[in-house]
Amino acid sequence: MKFEIFEASVLSKELFSKYPTIKSYAGKSIYGVSKVRSSYAPSRALHAAISKNKTATIIIKLSNIKNGNYISFLRSEMDFQSDFECETLAEVKKNLKHMRNERMMFI
Repeated sequence: MKFEIFEASVLSKELFSKYPTIKSYAGKSIYGVSKVRSSYAPSRALHAAISKNKTATIIIKLSNIKNGNYISFLRSEMDFQSDFECETLAEVKKNLKHMRNERMMFI
């Protein structure tokens, strides 16, 4: 596969000026419908996800920082549980306030 890649920073200007070596990229296949998103940071190396028309996503990430080996696998092969929830800032503040109030009740 060949991709046309361009820088697509996700950092604010302030964070980018503080961490100029953290880079994000986006791209699309020259010959098909595949898309790629990747990021690079010296401390974490390269991470990438290649998706083909939303049918399969290939994840590429560093497996061993000492020897520079990378692994790739299909997202569908990932076997993990996560309680991650995407919330707005208002929801996070509300939940934190609620958690603090509950903690105060137990003290």
